[in-house]
Amino acid sequence: MNLRQLNYLIRVVEAGNITRAAELLHVAQPALGMQIRQLETELGVELLIRHSRGVAASEAGRLLVERAREILGLVESARYDVAALAGKTREHLSVGLTPSVMSVMGPDLIVKTKECIPDLSVSFTENLSYALVDAVEKGELDLALAFDADEQTGLNYIHLLSEELLFVVAPDQATAERQISVEDLLGWPLILTGPRDSVRRTLEIAAQAIGMTPDIVFEVQSVAAIKRLVALGLGAAILPPAVIREELQQGKLVARHIVDPPLMRNLHLVKAIAQPQRRHEAALVALMRDMLASTLQATPGLSHVA
Repeated sequence: MNLRQLNYLIRVVEAGNITRAAELLHVAQPALGMQIRQLETELGVELLIRHSRGVAASEAGRLLVERAREILGLVESARYDVAALAGKTREHLSVGLTPSVMSVMGPDLIVKTKECIPDLSVSFTENLSYALVDAVEKGELDLALAFDADEQTGLNYIHLLSEELLFVVAPDQATAERQISVEDLLGWPLILTGPRDSVRRTLEIAAQAIGMTPDIVFEVQSVAAIKRLVALGLGAAILPPAVIREELQQGKLVARHIVDPPLMRNLHLVKAIAQPQRRHEAALVALMRDMLASTLQATPGLSHVA
């Protein structure tokens, strides 16, 4: 058993097809298949279940893939640590942020990271929560700040804060009431994000609980576009307070608290359990916590930073 074989097995299981995995790995399909068969022969178990559409991991295969990720993560971490200790390279971490988190603290976080942790190189990626969690699971990201994504085995979720979601309309559509129930807001034409977004899912769960369905007039995967459409009076939206702070101050949008029940979502720090902690990881996480705490003080509607 060697590291190359373990990496090959991971890629085949992720692709679900040996031909596709061979293309991604830039190796010949027969050579890839032979490496997997050699691994199965050495271990005396079937690692892959072959079927007409491709392959899937057997129970033994799933266990080995989990262990292989741990092993390859340790090897990669050792390479980074030794190289960094020798001064040949800077430690690097890849971090994923949701659009709302990026909009309220992304630029400041990038600058502060360079100022406070100069020996650390960080690449920041913006994407939706479910996509960030998938990227962490696949090893494409080291850390992610994600809202209410489905928990996956092999990942560690640390709760950072809870965020209230608000009902948002144009000023000329606002009424004197400061609150609106979930039942009443479902009577409005709504401008929402896609079905896998945490805000949309939170609303749909609340709607399903009372036997109702949102009236979605526009589905837009862009917070900026949603705010513009709402300001034009084309519908209402459900948005977190941090992303509408300026519009509320400028009187471009009006927000109401949602009750019966309140709509909340939770922000988590997501990391692969198998990934060893890097030398500067704790410092980066502490910096992100501090910046979230600062955002909390400036933005009503956020709860405690753990």
